[in-house]
Formats: sequence, C-alpha cells, structure tokens
Amino acid sequence: MKLKFTVRQLTQFSLLLALEIILGVTPLGLIMIPPVSVTLLHIPVIIGAIVIGPSVGMMLGGTFGIIAMIKATTTAVSPVDLLFSPFHSGNPLASLLVCIVCRVLLGLVAALLFTALRGVFTNNILAIAISPVVSTILHPVPVLGFLGLFFVSPLCAVLGEGTPGHPILLGTLDRFNARLEL
Repeated sequence: MKLKFTVRQLTQFSLLLALEIILGVTPLGLIMIPPVSVTLLHIPVIIGAIVIGPSVGMMLGGTFGIIAMIKATTTAVSPVDLLFSPFHSGNPLASLLVCIVCRVLLGLVAALLFTALRGVFTNNILAIAISPVVSTILHPVPVLGFLGLFFVSPLCAVLGEGTPGHPILLGTLDRFNARLEL
C-alpha cells in the first residue's frame, strides 16, 4: 500500500506532529494530577485523523504513544504511571501494547468514526463535532482495560492486597480521566 499525500496534507501533518511533540515535551500535554495523568496529546491525533485521514491519525497516535512511554519512564508521578514504561513495569510487551497500540487505535477509530458520521449526517459540522467527543470518551477504555488485563498484581498492590474492586476503580478512573480530557 503506497501512501500519497499532497503538499497541503504533508504541511498539515508536519504542523500537527510539531504540536504533538511540543505538547509532549512541555507540561501542557501531560498534566500530572495524581493518581492519573490527564493528557491533551490526543487532540492533534483526532484532528489529523479527521482532517487528513486514518493513516495520519495512526502515525500521530504512534507519536502520542511514544511520548507517553518516554514521559512514564522519565517523569512518572504515580505507581500507575510506571506501568506505561517498559523499563519499570515488569512486562515490557504489555507496556508497549498499552502505550503505542491503544494510541494508534485512537487515530484509526477517530477517522473511522468521522467517516461513518459523515455518511449519516448531511451536515459535516455534526460529524466534526461528535467524532472528537466520542473518540475522547472512548480512548481511555482500551488503555485502562489493558492495564487491568495485564497488570492485575501491580494494580492490586496499589489498591491494597486482595482488593476485589479493581475493575470498579478502573471504571471510575476511566470516567474521571475522560471527563478531565474533554
């Protein structure tokens, strides 16, 4: 599959990539509020997915994942943040899956959702308004779901040994995090 982009699309991608990196290296992109890190790095991913398409959304999502992994490795503020680092988590493959694959999926889902909504609504404004909100709400679901799937023991250690409610806590964090990111 050969990707072809116009000069305009390459310029838009470059600007969104630069914005993604700037947000990643400054405190603007990942706002540390223990016990969670609220991110604004999803915004360029969703914009790129809607404006240019799924391939750009997925590339920006991969960049988002790499930046999140680097931040988790270097400036984690809670034990949960350390699970995003393949160097600190004890399960490097799962950390990479949580960091990168979930963020690549964000770009894909945002683009597909926009395309589907554009087909439903005759007015593109509704598709442009709804798809970022739904994508932002859906983004924490696979991230926290994979954390709960691959890191049960560390999460129970943070909660307290034998805590039966870790799925409830993950669900609560999911809703809390999604609301902060909106």
